[in-house]
Amino acid sequence: MFILYNIMQVENIKPHHHRDWLSELPPEKQAQIRKLQDSREQLSSLIGLQLLKTGMRLLGQLHFQLNNLQFSERGKPHAESPVYFNISHAGSVIACALSKSGPIGLDLEPKRPKTWPTLKPYFNQEELHLINKEPDNLTRLWTRKEAVVKAYGDKGLEDIAAVKLNGTEATLYESKWQLYDIPLHEDYYAHTAVNSALEELTLCEIELP
Repeated sequence: MFILYNIMQVENIKPHHHRDWLSELPPEKQAQIRKLQDSREQLSSLIGLQLLKTGMRLLGQLHFQLNNLQFSERGKPHAESPVYFNISHAGSVIACALSKSGPIGLDLEPKRPKTWPTLKPYFNQEELHLINKEPDNLTRLWTRKEAVVKAYGDKGLEDIAAVKLNGTEATLYESKWQLYDIPLHEDYYAHTAVNSALEELTLCEIELP
């Protein structure tokens, strides 16, 4: 498994980089990104896709092109490729996980308290006890659950409550997943979910542009 990540330095990204990265995408995705009000959100989406392109090249997919990507109604990208992938970004950190072994989910969140009342319905009583005991567990558990949902398929937040965690393992409906804590950045929690034991992890920081 490869995880490529970038710590966004806005001052290094010139207008022509933004235009060039946007031009590589299918027209419908270009339109979606242009509709984003926050310029940092636009850049995060573009950088995530650039990391995907870089990762595909590293894994031998030399003919991969971003303009051949297909996007679901929720905006999740898909490609006809033997490589599975998932992109996540939060704050200034953008990451892309790639694997040839099977579906993969990745989620990362800053190590700051999330809004508690709106998230409470997504946790069971045991998880609530852990969160009440140690507030940081909220973000730890949330990233694990969301990684599973993203690995499972094109699901939404409504499925997070259905994720059952058991240490480094998880289930969602009838599917089983292995969870891994990724040392991505000291200020962030990051987890991946895969459906088989992880044999090797390569973590690479990629500088863009």
